[in-house]
Amino acid sequence: MLRSASLVSGIMQSADQSLSRIQDFHQLVRVCLGCLGAVARRSVTSY
Repeated sequence: MLRSASLVSGIMQSADQSLSRIQDFHQLVRVCLGCLGAVARRSVTSY
């Protein structure tokens, strides 16, 4: 529990230091998830 709390605080600090990079990464992840979701829906409807 304590270790995860320190990990979260470290992540928050790094997020404060490189916020724009993290936002770009989140955008990239969102796009990737959208593509994967579309492919999954297409494969599910094709079956």
